[in-house]
Amino acid sequence: MEHSKLILEACGFRLGYRVPFHLVYCVVFVLELLLTLLSPLVKINLPTSISMLNYINHNYSYRRDRAAQELDYHPLFTYQQAKDHSTQYYSKMKT
Repeated sequence: MEHSKLILEACGFRLGYRVPFHLVYCVVFVLELLLTLLSPLVKINLPTSISMLNYINHNYSYRRDRAAQELDYHPLFTYQQAKDHSTQYYSKMKT
């Protein structure tokens, strides 16, 4: 949840209460469908999308020691650097 909260706050959303994911997903899906049907007449961009909802709702975690052992992987950034870069990137998406 921490990652989702960082991304949402970086995009300018205020978090005060929780709304069930399935409800938000259905609302955004219907809005995207309506805008697709209206696209020949008017071009409107939503501040979010189904793919963004799916992304922020997933927890992506990997075992760094296993990746280092099996793939000879070593991260380019520390956790804090990656978090800072992600927050900065998503804060630019709100415009």
